[in-house]
Amino acid sequence: MKQTSLSYHLFQTLILPIVLSFCVSSFSSLQAASKKKNVVIKSVEGCWQICQAKGQDIPVEENLCFLNFDCLTKKMNGFASCNYIHGKFQFKAKKKTLEFAPIASTRMACPQAGIENEVLDCLQQTRHFSIKSNDTLPHPILELIDAQGNILLSLAKMMPIDGKWTINQANDSVLDTTKDIFLFFNSAQKTVHGKLGCNTFSAPLDFNPEKPQRLHIGQGIRTLMSCPDMELENTLLQALQEVVSFKKFSDRKAILSNAKGKVLIELNR
Repeated sequence: MKQTSLSYHLFQTLILPIVLSFCVSSFSSLQAASKKKNVVIKSVEGCWQICQAKGQDIPVEENLCFLNFDCLTKKMNGFASCNYIHGKFQFKAKKKTLEFAPIASTRMACPQAGIENEVLDCLQQTRHFSIKSNDTLPHPILELIDAQGNILLSLAKMMPIDGKWTINQANDSVLDTTKDIFLFFNSAQKTVHGKLGCNTFSAPLDFNPEKPQRLHIGQGIRTLMSCPDMELENTLLQALQEVVSFKKFSDRKAILSNAKGKVLIELNR
């Protein structure tokens, strides 16, 4: 058990930041491709949230299931609900074919192993891909398809804000990091939820993928527990209502600011 916990800690602190860094910088390595292929490659390149496996919705947990494609090196990595995975892939832009080599993963034992096994099985069956992108979709949708034309996995393009962020500071006040105070953004579903100290919170997220640094958090709802330190929670709620922009400095640090550029909330993960 100690060895498993240590292995998981190492992946969380060392490997995950490296994996997520590819999500931010992956578009910059594609200039050598031909113009026609570049259109397809840019669509596949980067991070994608796994939303469905064989038509069944993938539950949105605190750690999103995702795949990250580096088309220049033809390497893939991601998170399959329990373990981190990586491997190589081959594709042909004109024929829209896509195949994965055998996939390696960490060896954590988790309750949601069924979801992970389904995802891994779908990847091994993948032979083609399709991309849907139009004005009615909040994000481009990547579909992985088997040899018979069945859709195996549906994935939505991930934005830099997506995922869980710990609230480190609010209105110049440093928060107690031992408390689980966080926000979880899901730009595909246009929602944000989290815990503000005492109560849980959820709200609609007004987010435009074309302008990923601009956002607005709508009127939210929260549970009605009464706790000694309600002042902090009320401060956070007020700050969230004033947020109009998001800026990410690295995979582990970001800020939320108001219309005047004042930093309201500092985030890390």
